[in-house]
Amino acid sequence: MPIKVAIFGDSQATALFMNRPASLAASLNLTDASISACGIMTGLVMSRSGERFDLTSACPNWLTTWRANAQKAKPDIALVVVGAWDLFDVQTAQGKLTFRSPDWESLFLTNLRSGLAAIRESGAQIALADLPCYRPRTTNPRPPGYWPERGDDDRTRYVNDLLHRLADGVHIITVAPAAAFCTDPTVGDNKSNRYDGVHYLRPGAAIYFDAIVPQLLVLPS
Repeated sequence: MPIKVAIFGDSQATALFMNRPASLAASLNLTDASISACGIMTGLVMSRSGERFDLTSACPNWLTTWRANAQKAKPDIALVVVGAWDLFDVQTAQGKLTFRSPDWESLFLTNLRSGLAAIRESGAQIALADLPCYRPRTTNPRPPGYWPERGDDDRTRYVNDLLHRLADGVHIITVAPAAAFCTDPTVGDNKSNRYDGVHYLRPGAAIYFDAIVPQLLVLPS
């Protein structure tokens, strides 16, 4: 019988759900609990390209929505796909938080811990997905725009290190997307896989789930 999985996160998760391969239904009963244009950081994310996006205004109730979606779906596993909005400096009401600074790290970990706790209230195990390597392009239209920090692999690795801090190996486990998104330009920088280097089309979603599903199927019960 397929495992009940709800996918949480931002528009990456939305794209994965929309473009999931038909064959996925044999192993996963997947429901959509994502919120497009909605990261977990609080404030105005700011790119060196000059691009700005106010997450507080765009999704003030993301935590409440995560909790409600988890209670509604009652999944066996919650697949949490975040990261596209979590690679930037953030302007908050208290001031600017520079990426990687202690205050930035504290905000990220505090917010994500709250989100994971809200999901755990439903009884679901959590599969916290590592960030893949992103390959944004200067030619991307706005939206989604360029957001060049997404292509900095040191940044994505750092956020992955933070994700791993939150895993306990029992209730919260990390899972990894295909390494080819980092190691093979014909995969990671292929517009057929991710039209903007971030959001998945059908071929990219198939590659993603081919890597993720085996990891979900062996999670401890």
